[in-house]
Amino acid sequence: MRRMVLLCSTVAALVSCLVTIGVMTLAVPAIAEAQQARVSGEAVAVVGGNGTEQVRLWSRPTGGGVVQALSAEGKLRAQLATGGAAPGQPPNPAAAGVNVYGVDGETEVGRLGTIGTVTSLSLSNESGQSRARLSLGGGAAGAEPDAAVLNLWGPEGPSEPAMVHLAVDHGPTGEGPLVSHLVIRDTEAQQRIFIGTTESGRAIIQIRDAEGNVVWSAP
Repeated sequence: MRRMVLLCSTVAALVSCLVTIGVMTLAVPAIAEAQQARVSGEAVAVVGGNGTEQVRLWSRPTGGGVVQALSAEGKLRAQLATGGAAPGQPPNPAAAGVNVYGVDGETEVGRLGTIGTVTSLSLSNESGQSRARLSLGGGAAGAEPDAAVLNLWGPEGPSEPAMVHLAVDHGPTGEGPLVSHLVIRDTEAQQRIFIGTTESGRAIIQIRDAEGNVVWSAP
């Protein structure tokens, strides 16, 4: 009797093991195939429960891709884009950026990204006027890998000189030694305060009046 019970238990365990192996053999390829599934096409749109597009994504003919997140009303609020370029523009494989838009879905109020060798963060007001920009890799003379520049503009934006300009670069020509300077201007774009270092390493502080005349300096 004991032998019969032992034999039945052994057979049951063996059958269970074989069934498990069989199930896994059939399931694993299906799982692997599911993991490799792709959605192909030039563009894909995700529609929310309200029947409005909430996400868009597509690839550009020149390379790179775009992902857009929309508001509940279907207005563009954020965009992530890499490489490529819009139709009619030359491709820029080095470009990548995140753009943030206002509630109207059209006004860009912020951007973090790269353009060529320059990485920058830009902030704009609700009218789309750029008010602040931090750039790395772009100095006064263009591309300078070790340069860093911060500009703060008044309500008119970059159409006027920055009211606050803080920079570490290689000077106006881009060929000198690394220097640093802070420039503060008034609402008339007149330079009022300058603090910086010269190419020789000497420190300078200047205070000017409304006409631009130096009224105090050190040394």
